[in-house]
Amino acid sequence: MKARRIIESKEVWPDGTLVQLVVWRLPAASTERPHGLKYRLYCGRNGRCLVRYDNEAGKGDHRHATCARGPICSRPCRGCSRIFAPTYGAWREMLMSKAIVEIPRRGEYFQRALEVAALVDAGQAVPEADYHLGYSSAAQLFGELTPVRLALLEALKGLGPASIEALAGRLGRNETDVHADTLELLDLGLVEKTGAGLLWVPWEEIQIRVNLCGAQAA
Repeated sequence: MKARRIIESKEVWPDGTLVQLVVWRLPAASTERPHGLKYRLYCGRNGRCLVRYDNEAGKGDHRHATCARGPICSRPCRGCSRIFAPTYGAWREMLMSKAIVEIPRRGEYFQRALEVAALVDAGQAVPEADYHLGYSSAAQLFGELTPVRLALLEALKGLGPASIEALAGRLGRNETDVHADTLELLDLGLVEKTGAGLLWVPWEEIQIRVNLCGAQAA
């Protein structure tokens, strides 16, 4: 039995700060991970990690932070209801069906994580989850997911795993520009690379949900 991803979300703030939340349900609990979860909560900006919580093997629950003197590491309080999320790199062994791009209410993703943690604490079954990518406003959302990038996603979905050259040919665009757009979409988690380095869209469906009536209300 493999680890099962039960939470995954990514939120982009107005100043470009990225907050990423992922939690895996492990096949079995262990002395090191008595809650049976592998998790990672990451916050960074411009490619620089500001703070990260995780429980990588051999390290236990710990925190990485960046200060003027460089990276530091310290142990936070334990407790499943404080756990937020795991590794994001080579993880797509299990494909989730939907990527949902939206404008969440403030604190919505963290509240969802706490609710799942409470289920785990109570020994209850945890439902499957979709990937959530959140923005603070419609302007920010469509500033990142421009018509050109949406067209790229649609073309790549139709092509299946493809090279930059093939994708640029399908779109009738310059390879350099297509490469720049795919880097952004890779960072957002909407596009991924295969082991052979080809690009693909790992989602059966991508939904964009925009509510202009108080989406960010506290």
